[in-house]
Parts: sequence; C-alpha cells; structure tokens
Amino acid sequence: MSNQYTTSNFNRRELDHYPTVDDRCIKSLLDAYPDIPMPALDPFCNANEPTRLYPAENGTLRDVKGRFASIITNPPYQKKLVDQLMRGVIDAVKDGDIQVAAALMRISWDCAKTRASYWHWPFACSLRLQYRPYWSEEPATASPIHNYQWLIFDRRIPHEKEPVVRYHNGVTNE
Repeated sequence: MSNQYTTSNFNRRELDHYPTVDDRCIKSLLDAYPDIPMPALDPFCNANEPTRLYPAENGTLRDVKGRFASIITNPPYQKKLVDQLMRGVIDAVKDGDIQVAAALMRISWDCAKTRASYWHWPFACSLRLQYRPYWSEEPATASPIHNYQWLIFDRRIPHEKEPVVRYHNGVTNE
C-alpha cells in the first residue's frame, strides 16, 4: 500500500488540535441525529485552540463526569491511540458517564476484526457522508481521497435494537 493513502502531506505540530473545518460534517450529524444531548465535549482537542464544542482539559474522560451529556469528536488517527481512546469513549457510554458519543472516522475504520467488540450495544448508527470532507482552510486543489462516517454510540437505545445505517449529503437530510 502506498503511503499517500495513510500519511498526510501536511506537517503536523506536536500536540496540536486539528478542528474539523468542513461545516458539513457537523450539519450532517445534527440533521441525521438531532437529539444528541448538549452540552457536548470533544475530549481529544487542545483546550488552547478554538472549537465549537467544549474542549477537553488535561485528565481523563472520567474527570469530566457529570459535566457533559455527549462526546462529539474527530479523534487523532494512530491505530493504537485511536483504539484506546475510542474504547474509553464507548465504555463511558456503557457506564452512563455520558449518554451519546459520535466519532468521525474513515469509512473502513469499523471493518477491522480487532474492533468487532465495538459494534454491540450501545452502538446505534453509522452515518455515512455522501461527500468527502475537506480538511484545510486553504482553497481545494484536488478532491479529498477518503470517505468518512459518524459512528454513534447511544445508551438510550434498547439493548435489543439493531444499529442503523444512514446517509447524509452535507446539505439536506433527504
């Protein structure tokens, strides 16, 4: 596999926050899954950078227990790190520390057999984006290569309910 599919062409600063600048991502999430409880937290961003959500503070998810009803995040992608972070988020939903978690991930992220345990309750929805998010505020010079989805975990759904797959085009929920 070529590195061009897994490595960014942009220099990254250590411990920096990379907000999702494509507004269609949040629009899609809130249109298709409108009853996400607020306030919401992005636990994987730097508190010194701007974000529309409340940024995390140093510590763990358990440190903010009771302060937030949901997590909405675009976590950093490094296999071991993202798996550890998402396991903590899913456990926080299962344990009732938060009600709902939504994570913006590449379409194929949920296909790894090492993540099979993630797709049981409280997994509720895969919201697949019918556009490719653009990650820079610079003018686009080419179409982005990766497709994304919101993976939604919701402790309010009954244990026996099957997860759903939904689609959103970034403009309307039709």
